[in-house]
Amino acid sequence: ADLPELPLAGLDREASNELLDVTAPTLAAELKRRVLEEAAGNPLALSELPAAAAELGAHTPQPGPLPLTARLEQAFASRLTTLGADAQRLLLLAALDEVDLAELSLAAGKVVDSADLEPAVDAGLGTLDSGGFRFRHPLIVSAIKQAATPEELRDAHAALAEALADEPDRAVWHRAAAASGPDEAVAEALEAAANRATLRGAGDVRHHRGRLVEE
Repeated sequence: ADLPELPLAGLDREASNELLDVTAPTLAAELKRRVLEEAAGNPLALSELPAAAAELGAHTPQPGPLPLTARLEQAFASRLTTLGADAQRLLLLAALDEVDLAELSLAAGKVVDSADLEPAVDAGLGTLDSGGFRFRHPLIVSAIKQAATPEELRDAHAALAEALADEPDRAVWHRAAAASGPDEAVAEALEAAANRATLRGAGDVRHHRGRLVEE
């Protein structure tokens, strides 16, 4: 129709703060920071997430994304229903880890190419970038996870753990999420991964200190 187009972007940090001051003036500082981070400028999320955050009370927020309200989940996950079961499973796998197409193929048990993810791109859920799928908004990731059943989540984590077997520090977190109960072997693997991360962190500190001394 040759009409002018006006692309809509998210609110900037200042405007997001102003909106939160109106919709949730009593929100604790740490929860406010998390809402700003997870909403990423989306006005609906800035209006709805404080209600979900308030359910956490005055306690220190746990790690991980804030729970979505029913309205938010519907807004961000409604387009999933237009996709087939295979595409939905691929999106769940991609939402649980930043995998490239090769890793996604291993987890899916089949060769995955851009054509398999084009329906998700067409639905506005994300883009294909640098050999992987990138979600358009972080809350789409949260909505996909929240919409999945516990069994679907465990199955997806188990598939990712197997696909990432050559990277034990990544795989072990998926092994833990796939476990249906206490698992001594997984607990030991998590402890070993934590120890390796601590050693890497100490090595980075020594490296930076050495460079500062040289300079």
